[in-house]
Amino acid sequence: MKQKRVAMLLIVAVVCIAVAITLCACAVPNTKDYNYSFSVVADIHVMSEEEIVDRQSEDFITYDLVNQKLLIVSEALFCTFIDNFISSDQNALLIAGDLTEQGSYFAHQSVARELKRAEDSGKKVFVINGNHDITTKSYNFKSEGKEVSRAFSKDDFKSVYNDFGYSEALATDIDSLSYTADIGGDYRLIAVDPIRFDDVTNSTDLVLTERLKTWIIEQVETSLSDKKEPIFLCHYPIVPHTGGVMDELSNDLSKTTLASEMRDKGLKFAFTGHVHSTDIAKLTDEDGKSIYDVETGSLISYPSPYRVVFNKGSEVEIKSGTINQIKQEYLLSTLYPSERTEILTDYQAYARKQSMQDLVDYIKQKIAKLKPVLIENGIEENLANEAVDFILETFQSVLDLPLYDKADGISVEKICENYDIDLPELDLTQENPTVFNLIQKFLFPLFAGNENVTEDEITVLKYSVYSVFYIIANSDLYDILSAFDAKIREVDLNTYMVDILFETGKLEVVPLVYSVLNTDIVKALIDDLAEDAGSFGSVITSFYNNAVSKNMEELKTTLYETINTLAWGYITNFRPFGIQVSSYIDVRNVSIDLGKLFDEKLSEIAGGFFMDKAPDDLHIIVNKETTFLVVYE
Repeated sequence: MKQKRVAMLLIVAVVCIAVAITLCACAVPNTKDYNYSFSVVADIHVMSEEEIVDRQSEDFITYDLVNQKLLIVSEALFCTFIDNFISSDQNALLIAGDLTEQGSYFAHQSVARELKRAEDSGKKVFVINGNHDITTKSYNFKSEGKEVSRAFSKDDFKSVYNDFGYSEALATDIDSLSYTADIGGDYRLIAVDPIRFDDVTNSTDLVLTERLKTWIIEQVETSLSDKKEPIFLCHYPIVPHTGGVMDELSNDLSKTTLASEMRDKGLKFAFTGHVHSTDIAKLTDEDGKSIYDVETGSLISYPSPYRVVFNKGSEVEIKSGTINQIKQEYLLSTLYPSERTEILTDYQAYARKQSMQDLVDYIKQKIAKLKPVLIENGIEENLANEAVDFILETFQSVLDLPLYDKADGISVEKICENYDIDLPELDLTQENPTVFNLIQKFLFPLFAGNENVTEDEITVLKYSVYSVFYIIANSDLYDILSAFDAKIREVDLNTYMVDILFETGKLEVVPLVYSVLNTDIVKALIDDLAEDAGSFGSVITSFYNNAVSKNMEELKTTLYETINTLAWGYITNFRPFGIQVSSYIDVRNVSIDLGKLFDEKLSEIAGGFFMDKAPDDLHIIVNKETTFLVVYE
């Protein structure tokens, strides 16, 4: 009897729990109910093991540094991603271009094998090309050097990926690799290739012709008339994601009317890549109708992101994920043992570290290349070595400079205290954060999404840049320079440059000009310039002879008068990337207003580039009828 009573209580408890769960679930409409889903990935940049024959070859190390991607794990990352996709309940996979790193035939074969594995499991796969996928030549990196591999054409692309979109195409564009296909769940894919490839130069150009744009709009209209929900897949973003100066730099389709025209016809979602950034932006008309450009970061850049899209009747939910662990069996056999251990222990930590280290190593490599240039221009080898070593040491000392005075030695905070400046306290994860850590704080959210740089962080970055000049002013700079030319004039840079910079935000140029003006190197440059200037050469020579005899105050006046007379008209019309340069030059004092540049332009750039605006980059729910964002409290 007792056992029956216990059993009855257990049954009642289970029923109560089930009812409670049901009631709770009903409190958040449609959060788990969906009838179709698909994954999106971009910029997988696969380099196969046939290409990286020797991971330790000098040619590959150089190539890897220049490209700053996690190329040595690209194939392993993609294989792991496909394993995860196969085991998921997603119905289809879309890939937004750059399937390979250098368009290698071997890499394309590797990608196609993995995609076949996915389709053999019952999934559907659809691809479009990027600017890295077509080539007249690629390389296999071997210990004895790099070996030229075979070309890979647009026809090859269509053939190798025939089963992943082209064989199911409802319509194709005759001049490109663009096509449409029904992917399931009442969705029709419009996959677009706006890339023009030059066989002679082995280069690509982004060209959206009017004919291709007309074809795209027609496919949107056809999809809707067929009662299909059109979705757009392209390597290049179609909506501005940053604003201001950064949009001027962008190489994408956001400067065209494609997005607004597709939105006006009824297309709501575009899935893009190319910039290796995880971001969602929308373009909204005056009636509130929006098109969403879902930009997915590169699989082989931190944090190895992907998207999952859920169709929930009247709503679409888009979530984001990352690859957190790579399967050991897919890793290159030629990896360093230490690399293998790091990757398998904590892939995300490895990706963060390697992404920044590659950038630092790339800059150092560029600095090191100054050495042969100096030698070729007549500088003795030992002096060239000293100069390059000085630059490298200064660069590293800036990266290692602590932000706060938490230990003995110099810091940005301690430098600022000399000028009665209170450095904002930042909430960084490191116990004693450095300038390098601050740079990471700016860069990592660009890749991961939901950028969150604050005004205080911009302020600390500004004073970190100022501190670079403090470090230079208190270094062995003049010892190095005087070894090149004994006529170098030493100036107290702390008094005439650094103090003024911290107190006014203006970087004085005259002290540096005065230091080098009478050296043999500058004299030779002036002579060459005068010789090439023809009849204007005598004016240049006269100006130089007049300026070289001046003290610093007199030189400032001379430079001001010269700039104001000869160059100010040009400077006032000089607007690179939309920046009015003349607004940041104090011509009377021959200085650059760094403070104003930081406070105005960097804040503007940060507003779109480092400070994320709605919608959220990682998770959105959109009403398909109104295109309004749905927010559950």
